[in-house]
Amino acid sequence: MEVINQLYFLETSPVLKYLLFSEKVERQWWVNRIFEEREKYGEFHTLFPQLLKQPIKFFEYMRVSPETFFYILEKIRPYIEKYCSFRKCIIPEERLVVTLR
Repeated sequence: MEVINQLYFLETSPVLKYLLFSEKVERQWWVNRIFEEREKYGEFHTLFPQLLKQPIKFFEYMRVSPETFFYILEKIRPYIEKYCSFRKCIIPEERLVVTLR
């Protein structure tokens, strides 16, 4: 009886049918094209160097002083640093900025 209920569920569930019987579509890129030029146009790479030159604006934006930011970064860097051999990883500074923002 239980097997019959399972077969009935398979026949009536469109989501399950899709997952089991649809063709797999392969991705064409590892990274979406929007993010390919993140280092050139991204907020961190364009704004962070400018904020470092203006400590008051840095504090307004990050809610910590530059000294505090780098102190926190020094303490947590080993835990948030990533290594990858096939693509460029997000640097710890950028990870911390995203977390604070």
